[in-house]
Amino acid sequence: MSLLTRFIEGIFSRDHRRSEREPYPAIVAHYWTGSAPEAQKVGDISAQGMYLLTEHRWCLGTILRITLQRTDGTGEGEERSVTVQAKVIRLGTDGVGFAFMLADSQPSAHVRLQQGALGDERSMKRFLR
Repeated sequence: MSLLTRFIEGIFSRDHRRSEREPYPAIVAHYWTGSAPEAQKVGDISAQGMYLLTEHRWCLGTILRITLQRTDGTGEGEERSVTVQAKVIRLGTDGVGFAFMLADSQPSAHVRLQQGALGDERSMKRFLR
């Protein structure tokens, strides 16, 4: 396959992931929908985004605050869960694709207060290890 053909296929591909995803990880997601949060299974995940297996469907561009939690017994303290803001970027038949909106690794005190201690890229990578 020529370089030009791969480039054109990449542009028109529906899958624009920037990093390797871990399929069916031992991670669940919690988010608020107006009722008690229920654990939702994560289909796949990377440091930049995830696919959430859920019946909920939000409009593209919707931003949610999501807490991710490990269910495999690994990690301790901060590494057992991380809270991130995530933006809906695609809808599927069995779930929703999100891009993480990660905080800066070294935010000022003012920014940390506004963000409510959201996860940054470093904490997300630690969480996924």
